[in-house]
Amino acid sequence: MARFPRSPGHWNQLFFTIHFAKASIFMLRLNQFLGWVSLIVCVSTAPAQVHHDPPLGTSAELSLATTLEATADRYGLARELAADQRFAERLRAQAELPFAQAPALFVRYNRDWPGVDLGLSEWEAQLLLTLKRPGVSPVQRAWALASEHAATRDAVATRLMLCGLVREALWDIRLGEVSVANAEAALALAEEIESLATQSFLAGALSKSDQLLARAETLARRQALDSAALVRVDAERAYIALTGLERLPVNFDETPVHEIDVNAHPAMMAAAAAVEQARQGLASQRLSSRSAPTVQIGPRFERGDRTSPYADSFGVQVILPFGTEAYADSQLGASERAVTRAELAQLRLKRDLELAWHEAHHELEIAENQLARAHEAEALTAQRAEIAEVAFEEGEIDLTRFLRVRNAATEARSHLHLMQVRQRRALAMLNQAAGQLPVQLSESKAP
Repeated sequence: MARFPRSPGHWNQLFFTIHFAKASIFMLRLNQFLGWVSLIVCVSTAPAQVHHDPPLGTSAELSLATTLEATADRYGLARELAADQRFAERLRAQAELPFAQAPALFVRYNRDWPGVDLGLSEWEAQLLLTLKRPGVSPVQRAWALASEHAATRDAVATRLMLCGLVREALWDIRLGEVSVANAEAALALAEEIESLATQSFLAGALSKSDQLLARAETLARRQALDSAALVRVDAERAYIALTGLERLPVNFDETPVHEIDVNAHPAMMAAAAAVEQARQGLASQRLSSRSAPTVQIGPRFERGDRTSPYADSFGVQVILPFGTEAYADSQLGASERAVTRAELAQLRLKRDLELAWHEAHHELEIAENQLARAHEAEALTAQRAEIAEVAFEEGEIDLTRFLRVRNAATEARSHLHLMQVRQRRALAMLNQAAGQLPVQLSESKAP
C-alpha cells in the first residue's frame, strides 16, 4: 500500500487546518450549485438566527392510555355517550307505557239556543285511550336495547379513532425530534468545515470562492435545521390542540399484534350494532304505522227541558282507523333506507379494515427491512471510519478520502436513528389497524 511522505511541518496546526479545509471544500463542490457563489457574494451580512421553540417536556405520569383519556375528555366523548344512553332510556321507558299515545279527556256541554230558555242541559265526559297493538312493546324494548348497545360500541370506536390521532401526533413529534437532531449534527459538521476554511482563507492558502462555498453549505445546513425545527413545532402544536396537554409521555412504544379479527374490530362492532339498531327501528316503525284502536269511555247526562228528568248513561266507543299504512309509507321508506345504508356501510368498512391491516403489515415489513439494512450500513461505515482514521494517522490515505468516510458514517448513523423511529411508528400503526387500544394492550399483554 502506498504511503504519503510527511514533511517535518506536516503536523503543524496551520498546515493541518489548510489541508482539512481544502479537502472539505472539494467535497462541498460535489453537492453545491455554482450559482450559490454569486448569491453569497451579494450577501454582506449573515442572516438573523431563527428562534427555535424549546421542545415539549415529558412526564412520567403520562402514557398512551392517559393521553388518550385526556383527548377523549377534550373531545366530549363522555357527554356524547351519555346523550345516546339517555335516548335509549327514553325508548325503553316508552316501551313500558300502557298506551300508544297519551290519554285524552273529552268534555262536551249543550244547552238551549241563545235567547231560548227551555232548560235544556246536556253534558258528557269521555276518556280517550289509544291502545297498543300486540307485539309493539317487545319490539320497542329491543330497539331501546339495540340503541344502548350501539351507543356503547360507537363510543369504543370513537375512542379508537382518537387513539389513532394521538398515535400519529406522538410519532410525528418523535420523527421531528430525530430530524432536528440529525440536522444539528450536520450543521455542526458544516460549521467546523467553515471555520477551517475561514482560517485557511485568512492564511492565504484558500481562495475566496472556496471560503464562500463553505459558508453556503453552512447556510444550507442551518436552513435545513430551521425547516426541521418548524416541522417539529407544528407537530407539537397539533398534539397540544388535540390533547390539551403540554407534556409528552416518556415512553409510548407498543407491543404489536400479529393477527386481526375483523369482526372483533371496534369499528366493525360499532357498524354491526348500528345495523341492528336500524333494523329494530324499522320493525318498531312498521308496527307503529299500523292502525291502533282508540277507546272512548265516559258518562253522559241529558234532559229535554226543566220538566224532564235527567237521563244518565255510560258509553263505550271504539274507533278503528284504516288505511294508515299508506300515510306512513314515507316514514317506512326512510327507515328501510337507513337499514340499507347501515348494511352497505358495514360491508365497505370490512373491506377497508382488511385493506388497512394488509397495508399496515406491509409498511411494518418495509420498515423492518429498512431498519435491518440501516443497521448493517451503520456498522459497516463505523468500521470503515475506524480503519480510515488509523490509515490517515499512518499516512496511508489522504484527508479527502478520510473526510468522505467520516461523513458517510455520520449520515449512516443519522439514517439509522430515523429508521428506528419509523419502525416503531409502523408498529403503532399496525396496532391501530388491528383495532387495539392501549388499555387492551396493557391488560392482554398481546405478543
